[in-house]
Amino acid sequence: MRTEIEITETQWAAVKEYVESEHPKIGVVVSQFHPHLTEFLQEGALQLLQEAGIFNNKLVMAYAPGAFELPVIAQNLITQADCKAVICLGVVIKGDTPHFDYVCQEAARGIQQVSLITSCPVIFGVITTTNYEQAELRCNPKKDNKGAYAAWAALQTLQTITTLNSL
Repeated sequence: MRTEIEITETQWAAVKEYVESEHPKIGVVVSQFHPHLTEFLQEGALQLLQEAGIFNNKLVMAYAPGAFELPVIAQNLITQADCKAVICLGVVIKGDTPHFDYVCQEAARGIQQVSLITSCPVIFGVITTTNYEQAELRCNPKKDNKGAYAAWAALQTLQTITTLNSL
């Protein structure tokens, strides 16, 4: 999966070294709305995490009813399960009402707020599109899987924070 993302050998080596030395616990919370799409995001994230050396004993999975509930579950993964980072995955597709705007805005705001309050990376891996076809393209398990991108963002952010903390 990492081959689908532009990651230099230097970046990959730094993240692998971080994972091997720190053994971080990573949380992944997946929205269950549009499960036929979010399962592909989950698959991409888990594959990249495993390639980096994050296995079941350092991985905590959780599920949310929808994207709106992702932040509170992410916060609990940090405060109760001692996760060092949380990857939030979901799909929100625009319909005929403004509900889409409220859900997307508040999911993004909540995820950012949890990250800033806890000082832990909480990654916004929520696909927001105007139609099903766009969502399907961004969840594709073989190309451009945004779940893998979100996992990479979590690992790279953790590694960068650790480097900054050692200065």
